[in-house]
Formats: sequence, structure tokens, C-alpha cells
Amino acid sequence: AEGIRRGLLDQLVLFGREADIGEICPYEEFRNFQVATPDGFRDVTQAFRQYHSEMEMYERLRDGGRPQWLVDVDRFWGIQSGGGDPITHWLTMPMLTFEPPVACVRRFWAGILRMHAESPGHTTIVATHSGPIRAFATWAMGYDPGEPFNTEFVRVRILKDSKEAVVLYRNRVQEVPVPNLDDFPDWWAGLEGQAVPA
Repeated sequence: AEGIRRGLLDQLVLFGREADIGEICPYEEFRNFQVATPDGFRDVTQAFRQYHSEMEMYERLRDGGRPQWLVDVDRFWGIQSGGGDPITHWLTMPMLTFEPPVACVRRFWAGILRMHAESPGHTTIVATHSGPIRAFATWAMGYDPGEPFNTEFVRVRILKDSKEAVVLYRNRVQEVPVPNLDDFPDWWAGLEGQAVPA
């Protein structure tokens, strides 16, 4: 986000143009997908660090009986280390302790709608993680269009009536309904900070 902002500011000076470039503002809705650990929900990368320290203990003690979150994280990162695509696995294979892809899509819509309400008519750039971006693109396109490259974008334009939006990804445009989030469950609401049993 900071690199994009600096680049925009530099380009305004370089080409002698004027535009308002806002400050970077974190939105919780665009965080990476979470894993439920005994210490509460953690970003999948943070969960991997915790997984390493926990797995070391299980390997030293050799007492078996690993908790489900360790099994899920082991499976996810094992696919990565084996040269596979762990995001495809996350999108298609249920893992009991991982935030479901549909929950990420719902979160993204909540963030998009909040930004739209807070700054109507403005272009906003969101810098976030590829997994939730891919889940959002998969929902919008109706198929998995694949892993986004670094700085590849998914463009969302809410139409004037705010009932429909256009999603653009990899030269494909899809019109989608703007969901009324009150009509759908927020799977993770109220669960932040809760731990899962060890």
C-alpha cells in the first residue's frame, strides 16, 4: 500500500498533475484469512509460526493426538512445501479450523460497501492478500480464475443504483448483485479472540 501511494504521488509530480491521494487506512475487513488456534484467531502466516513451536513439542514428546488446527495447518503448508497450491486446497477442501472462503467474500463485501459509503465517487485501492482476493474473484466469476500475481488487481465498480456491481479480473467482466449483508450470516462475528480447545 505504501509503495503504491508513493508511486502515485511521484507520478503526480513527474507529469505535473493534481489529484488528492489519501492516507493509508487499515480496514479489518481486508485482512488475510484466519485460523482458529488455542490463542485465538491468527492470520494463516502467524498460525504457521505458532504451528512450528507447537509441532516441535509434539515431536519431542511423541504423544500423538495433535489438535485439529495443527492437522489443518500441517496439511495447508505441506501442500505449499510440496510445490502445490495451498489456496486451491483452501478454496475446495473444508478445513475445520480455517476461515471459510465464503466468510472472506462476505468480509470483503462489508469493506467494499463501507468504503463506498465513506467516500462515494472516489477510487480506492486496497492492498491485501492473494488468498482472499482469489476467493472474492472465484465468487464473482463463478470459477477459480487462479492465483493473482503480485500487484495484479481485481476491480470492483459499484453501479449507480448500488444494487449491482461490475467485477473485472484478468480481462473478464462479470456483473454481480451487491449483496445485502444483513440477509446473510456473518460466520465469524463475535468469535474474534476466542480460542479453540487444545
